[in-house]
Amino acid sequence: TGRQFTSANIGSTVAMRNLSAHLRELGTISGYNKSFSKKDRSAFLRILEEIIQSIKRG
Repeated sequence: TGRQFTSANIGSTVAMRNLSAHLRELGTISGYNKSFSKKDRSAFLRILEEIIQSIKRG
């Protein structure tokens, strides 16, 4: 998603993931999220690199 998940925002994300999985099981919705685009991948890698550098700095 290009967002960094924190304890403040992970709850709603997990809840939506679980709700979507349940609706797919019921057949209410079909399909999944669209594939990562190059822009999505770049955003993910940028956030990951920021997290790694933050951990290295202590």
